Amino acid sequence: MIVGVLLSIPVGAITVAVIAESALELFEFLGRPRSRHD
Repeated sequence: MIVGVLLSIPVGAITVAVIAESALELFEFLGRPRSRHD
């Protein structure tokens, strides 16, 4: 049981980090469509 919890902590942290990074990239992409409107 304890091993499962210890393994789920880094997996959850990595998942949150990946989702946050993807969200930031998405917001940047949505926030700058006009600047790339050459």
